Amino acid sequence: SITEDTKLDLTLAPASFATLGLSKASVGVDISNTVIYSFDKENYTMTQSSDVVLQLSKISGAYTTEEALTFEVEVDPSSTAVEGEHFKFSNGKTITIPAGQSKGTLKLDLIKQEAGKEQVVLKLKQVPFILKPGNFDKASVVIFGSLYDKLVGEWKYAAFTNEDWW
Repeated sequence: SITEDTKLDLTLAPASFATLGLSKASVGVDISNTVIYSFDKENYTMTQSSDVVLQLSKISGAYTTEEALTFEVEVDPSSTAVEGEHFKFSNGKTITIPAGQSKGTLKLDLIKQEAGKEQVVLKLKQVPFILKPGNFDKASVVIFGSLYDKLVGEWKYAAFTNEDWW
């Protein structure tokens, strides 16, 4: 029997060259073979850079690609950080999952940190029909900034403590 989880509802558009007997149809789907895409976590922190990982899997377990797959990424409108002003994509706005693998990485680089402009939300631009979203279909990257900028207070030279090692 077909349940709500294993059927696909289709609505057929009218055609000028034919008359449709039905405008809706349901097709059974074997969900055990469904390929799921998900970022490996929902939240990332960017210091000087951040690596964002996209992973493919199946409901029934692991999945590896037969050939390299490339996905285009876009910045979600809910982002407060501005591309080109606060961050940039190191190697373009794509994530490539190499053949025989299940994960691909996208790298972001910090340009500048600004109060109130500290969140980058990423999502896939176009998702192929055969892929379904997993736990994290969006990735949020919080711009933390340089760790050195976080060192506050008065600093002074105290000692060279490892002189023998040199």
